[in-house]
Amino acid sequence: RRDEIGVLARSFTQMQEAIHQQLEALQEGREELAHMARHDVLTGLPNRRAFHDRLEHALSRAQRSGEHFALFFIDVDNFKSINDRFGHQGGDAVLKIVALRLVATTRKADAVARLGGDEFVVLLENPSHREDIVQIAEKLLESVRSPILHRGMELQVGFSIGISMYPDDGRTATELMARA
Repeated sequence: RRDEIGVLARSFTQMQEAIHQQLEALQEGREELAHMARHDVLTGLPNRRAFHDRLEHALSRAQRSGEHFALFFIDVDNFKSINDRFGHQGGDAVLKIVALRLVATTRKADAVARLGGDEFVVLLENPSHREDIVQIAEKLLESVRSPILHRGMELQVGFSIGISMYPDDGRTATELMARA
């Protein structure tokens, strides 16, 4: 209609559409904030908070089912010297590549996270044998030890890894993290 009622109806429809668009933008913003609260901005990996939740969940499941799991704590050796020599861009490049390599080397069922700085953790769910854990640790170290190319230069980076197993090395998240 072209009268006042028609104008009012069109205005109402436009207002509904604007509200709908604002609600969609708000929902997208909430989802982005929720993701940012649980993921490391640099690497995209789950952060300390998200990993702690996953570890607590693994502990609960293991206590109920009698399953085992292993926790790997991986640290970049002499990371400060990388930052000093190549700047924060070089350090960031190393951390991003390490994150990609850890994810590529683990199974989908395993959890890889960055705790902060140069510290990463891997939660290996239900390993078959103790020997498998050692082989997987060696495989992880081998994947991250390969030279990292940054601005045409090969960076040789060293890593340390600590391992703890549930329930042998602890029955709480704090104990397992400390022992790893």
